[in-house]
Amino acid sequence: IAVHDIVLDRGSDRPIVWLGADDGLWRASLTAADLERVSVPVIDAADLEAQNISDLADLADADRSQAQLLLCPIEALWSDHSGHLWLGSGSVVAQFDVHLGLGRSFQPFEEGGTARTITDIVGTPGARIWIASAGAGVAQYMFDDAGLLAAAGNLGSSAEGGLDTDTVRSLAIDQDGTVWFASPVGVFRYQVWAWLEANVRLDALVVNDLLYDNGGTVWVATGGEGIQRRDGLYAN
Repeated sequence: IAVHDIVLDRGSDRPIVWLGADDGLWRASLTAADLERVSVPVIDAADLEAQNISDLADLADADRSQAQLLLCPIEALWSDHSGHLWLGSGSVVAQFDVHLGLGRSFQPFEEGGTARTITDIVGTPGARIWIASAGAGVAQYMFDDAGLLAAAGNLGSSAEGGLDTDTVRSLAIDQDGTVWFASPVGVFRYQVWAWLEANVRLDALVVNDLLYDNGGTVWVATGGEGIQRRDGLYAN
């Protein structure tokens, strides 16, 4: 079985590793050699709004008869470390309450003729979520005071949002809130107010993945030139 994404959830006394795979969501413990498959029932956000439920905190009051299992594969994962797991499956994103065992689903990109697949999800808990795709660019959402999502616009060449491509393979957020985008045509950097220069050496590279560590080093996995490092150049 292919595993597409993996994330460490530090939200409890016993950290959990979540795996997104061809056959669904799996949970693994760091302290035991157990592996458990987890069902992901979700209710469409439009159906929840019809029940006057728009906040995840009220999801326990939802009509569970409307829930359907999130389709496989699970290709993107992000944990907010407070009991909520974000999952990407095809063109659908789900916010899943791991304690309640129920989530809500929505499509971050408008339906159209272009195929799109969610490739990565990252966020700043309680502030902003970034959802990357193959074919539709990147969607950004903000939380309001009630914890709801509000669309903040799309980035991508089709949306004229500053990216030179509609395919972004990976996302990373550094310690000053700058968002890094890995794409088939190089690395991009974005602050909420402006695009920033990345590095001439990272322009036009085929980039598959990004990692930002606590020391300010950016690790870049390329499609043909190995691993690129930028040691501490972007630390505060």
